[in-house]
Amino acid sequence: MKSKVLSAALLMVAAGCGKGGGGEAAVADAGAGKPDPAVQQAEVAAVAAKVPAGLTLAFEAVPGEKERHLAIQPKGWETGVIPGRVKPPAGSSLGFMTAFSTGSNCDGSCEPKDWKAVADKVEFAQFSGGPWTIEKDEQLGGEGGSAGRLLVARGEDRVDIALALWKEGASRYFVCRATLDKELVAAAPAFEEACRHMLVLSW
Repeated sequence: MKSKVLSAALLMVAAGCGKGGGGEAAVADAGAGKPDPAVQQAEVAAVAAKVPAGLTLAFEAVPGEKERHLAIQPKGWETGVIPGRVKPPAGSSLGFMTAFSTGSNCDGSCEPKDWKAVADKVEFAQFSGGPWTIEKDEQLGGEGGSAGRLLVARGEDRVDIALALWKEGASRYFVCRATLDKELVAAAPAFEEACRHMLVLSW
């Protein structure tokens, strides 16, 4: 049944369409529930509304790895060998380093751990020094005991976004990452919005 609902949730909205808002400091968490396609359409529109004028960039909602989550990711980007990771089409002018990914991580064995500490070490520690300017660092809270952290870091001609979601007693945590190079630096708010709307279906 979940597969049928997820298939129905493959929604595509071109950049600039819709008037969505959203982006509150909260964790998108459906628990073991199923996404409502109408709700996801509004979320995709909220992401598209943050794409800068004149930039050709569209987003779509797609099932994530093993249908454990629903991701909002750039439409038409190419997948590679790393599950959940997409890059601009070959030959585009969107930057060699540009990439977007969503997925889950166990950091070893998949069993309950202190996911906040794990995420801080794996996802965020790399931005604690060097050339990074931290533009945003938020602790997120959601329903059902879920929590998370969102960080936006600016480097030289580059912006990185990292969002981690976790729940006490879960066997894994979820992460959304974006590395934006060249002209896509200006689209950082749209990618941040996409990460905020990653919907966890099964912990």
